[in-house]
Amino acid sequence: MDRRTEHVKSTRVLWSNIAVLIASWLLWDPFQHAVDTYFQVYLAELGMTPSAISTMFGLGTLTLTVASVLGGHLADVVGRKRLIVPLTYCVALCYLLYHLTSDVCLIFLIFVLYNAFLMYIPALDAIVADSIPEERRGLGYAVTSLSAVGLIVGPFIALHVLKSHSENLVSAERSLFLLAFISGLLAATIRLIGLKETLPETKRMPLISSVFSEYRRALTYVVTRMRTYLACRVLFSAIFGLTMLAQYYAILYLRLRYETWALALMLGNLAGYVVSPLAGVITDKVGRRTAIALGFVCVCVSTFLLAMTPVGDPAYVLAAMVFEGLSWGVAWIGFMAMFADLVPQELRGKGSALLSLVCDASLSVGSVLCGVLYEGVGPRAPFWVAFFSSLAGLLLSFLLEETLRG
Repeated sequence: MDRRTEHVKSTRVLWSNIAVLIASWLLWDPFQHAVDTYFQVYLAELGMTPSAISTMFGLGTLTLTVASVLGGHLADVVGRKRLIVPLTYCVALCYLLYHLTSDVCLIFLIFVLYNAFLMYIPALDAIVADSIPEERRGLGYAVTSLSAVGLIVGPFIALHVLKSHSENLVSAERSLFLLAFISGLLAATIRLIGLKETLPETKRMPLISSVFSEYRRALTYVVTRMRTYLACRVLFSAIFGLTMLAQYYAILYLRLRYETWALALMLGNLAGYVVSPLAGVITDKVGRRTAIALGFVCVCVSTFLLAMTPVGDPAYVLAAMVFEGLSWGVAWIGFMAMFADLVPQELRGKGSALLSLVCDASLSVGSVLCGVLYEGVGPRAPFWVAFFSSLAGLLLSFLLEETLRG
């Protein structure tokens, strides 16, 4: 077999990983996002306050941060697939546990456990980066983002189930937990059968002896070569932490109907879905930095509209969620493509974990601060802080060094 034939065969194997992941996301994501559509209001129905909800989300994110460090190392030690598959089953099991209880203390614990099992995210990021050819990274990440159709369908599923339960939110949410559990088991099985390992045995790290030195190596790389990139990612995460209570704010403070909130989510997610191919073109043809800057522009508009929304007026929220969807659709592709450009393959697992460490810590702090500002200053306060932070992020994005070759 000549080198050209070997390259074609290898490329097909790698693209098959993308197809398998997209299939699993298309199957599972709609039900996960259906659960999320009214999850904060569900928690409020069970008696949790805004600060308690934001603390739960913050602690869950902090758990994910710590778990990602271990997950990033394991992704470079045992391989990507061996980490992804069993932990996908564990995450699915958490939805069954949610279904079986309405005790807020147990839900809090399950939420923390759920985030611990998400330690496979660095492995997932790494297997995607490994599987997309360098010259097609913008397009490749745009293709993977198209699996976010679940974001569009999810709110519709949630609204349909809610209506079928006569708007009994607690009962409807428990049914959604069960659907997320079943679809999660199927998604994990698809990954078990279809994923191909992308990390060669020769590039794998020792389990214990090198963990600290290799993380020190990855940390040195990130700090010395990715400083501005890291600052932009951290700020972007903090902004979305500050807007974490948007669902609670829209339904319980702005008094929007369940249907309106579901529509806002669908429009926002549709905007992100539609813009993804264009974002891929911008990322590959114009540059990674441009895509990231455009993402910050969109989040500036989104947070400003949320802060200004009159009580009972859905128009502002609908527009805000559209711009939020656009911000994720554009910035995420730019961030991921720049990450793949900057980080060598053998450091991508730990590199992704370190980025997750600081970004999730930032998201966690933003989430807790959101609850403190919401209760201590006023419901609009977190969104004003997020708006001014977005302006700072936009200015910072102009300092990024372009990584697009040619």
